[in-house]
Order: sequence, then C-alpha cells, then structure tokens
Amino acid sequence: EDINFSSIGAGGTTSSSIESDSQYSGDWIEDDIEGAFAEAVASNKPVVIDFWAEWCAACIELEHKTFSVPSVYNKLNSDFIALKVDGTKVNAETKAKWAKFGVRGLPTVLFMTPDRKEITRFEAFRTVDEVLPILEEVTSGNFH
Repeated sequence: EDINFSSIGAGGTTSSSIESDSQYSGDWIEDDIEGAFAEAVASNKPVVIDFWAEWCAACIELEHKTFSVPSVYNKLNSDFIALKVDGTKVNAETKAKWAKFGVRGLPTVLFMTPDRKEITRFEAFRTVDEVLPILEEVTSGNFH
C-alpha cells in the first residue's frame, strides 16, 4: 500500500511493485456520473458510487482495506459499473452532487439501478465481511 520512496529509481523495482499494489484499485470510472449511467444502461448492470475525498480517513481505509481486496474488487468489476466521485475540493459543484444523491457525509457508497433508482447505501467504513453480502444482495435481486 505504501510506496517506499527510498527505492525509487533502484532498477525499476518500484514501478513493478506499484503495479502489483494497485492492481486491485483500478477500473473505477472517476467523476463521470453521466458516463457511468450510460454504461450501466448499455450493460444492464447496477452502479456503485463511492463518494470519497482525499481528506477523509474512512474513505481511504475503505479503499485500502475493503475495495482493494480481491473478493470485493472482482465482484465490483464483474457485476457493477463502479464510479468514484471525488469530494476533495468542497465547492458548489461538489455540494450539488452531494445534494442530488443525498450524501450527508463521507464516505457514502450508493448502489443504484441503471435508471437511477437507489437500491441501498452505506455510510462510513465497512469491512469486507460487511460489504460482500451487500454486493451479493444487490446482484441477486431483480433491480428492473
């Protein structure tokens, strides 16, 4: 998870370790709400939206301890359109997004149908054991 800066430039080992560390943290659409829902409609998959911010410790913990674990990561990437909405800069645009989706605090993770109906949500940090049943429930339900 952490990059050891003392090894940068040491025979390229850092770049390969960064790739292996981050292999379970990619594949999220970033800040493109319209694009994510268009993809969801085309693929008939539910959308998971992670409202997060760099200054939010629980958001970072959720990324590193839950979303990057292979069992969660693989399910998110196979069965959902995964979207991250960055709230690091709290401005009018950010506040408008939060208001539109009823976000009261970070992290907030919403699960929505392709036609933008909320299925469920959770707020605050959740462990893998808490998130996996939510993913199963959302994907096993008929969300049409």
